[in-house]
Amino acid sequence: MGRCIFVTSFKGGVGKSFVTANLAGALTSLGKRVLVADGDLGMRSMDILLGCESRILFDIKDVINGVCPVDSAIIKSDTSVSPDFIPAPQTYDGSELDGERTRALFRYLKSVYDYVLIDSSAEYSPYYSLLASCADTAVIVTAHQSTAVRAAEKTACLLAKEGLTQQYLVINMFRKKEADKGLLPDPADMILASSVPLIGIVPWDKNAAVEAEKGGIAFSKKKGKAYPYEGAAINIAYRLCGNQIPLFKGVYRTLKRKYYLT
Repeated sequence: MGRCIFVTSFKGGVGKSFVTANLAGALTSLGKRVLVADGDLGMRSMDILLGCESRILFDIKDVINGVCPVDSAIIKSDTSVSPDFIPAPQTYDGSELDGERTRALFRYLKSVYDYVLIDSSAEYSPYYSLLASCADTAVIVTAHQSTAVRAAEKTACLLAKEGLTQQYLVINMFRKKEADKGLLPDPADMILASSVPLIGIVPWDKNAAVEAEKGGIAFSKKKGKAYPYEGAAINIAYRLCGNQIPLFKGVYRTLKRKYYLT
């Protein structure tokens, strides 16, 4: 069976969806079979980040409700560095999802894929809780600010109460110079405040917004030097696969993309 990872935060704007897309791309680049499920019902954005918004016919709610088989809703990757994808519905009427069908769907996906990543909504709801119950691991994303860390702590506590106790923290949009000057929180303080073990730090990178707008994910290009956020994403992917990688390896001194995958 594969592993289901719930990527989440109770604060919007922390880059949760971008972390999900790039982590999925990094895992795919390592030769893993990866699927991303957009779990933000009614507010979907993952299709834009993966560059496949024009290919959507069915969505995850259609599968759960029996409108179509799961294979009809999965958008297959057309490159070796992109994950497969199940979109969320464009609109959501708030109707309750069938719990057993939802859990059965993710059990099936875990039998097919090495990693299934669920990009969650930013607020608690019955379907948020249901999707979290399908996961083995939570990756909680925080921005580099105290308000986001407090949201990460709240997220971690709620998920632990619901039984999702294997949790990791990703600090996104990290500004090293400001942290060194004491203008923004130190990573150690953020870890203590959230009470969640750190699995990676993604630096603030001006290239990230540009690549997101183009539907770019980590290692989407075959040549050239990696961007700092790509180096961070591949480090997190390696750690999720059980490897010990230095925190900022290849992040601030980036290498050609091919060297990260050897």
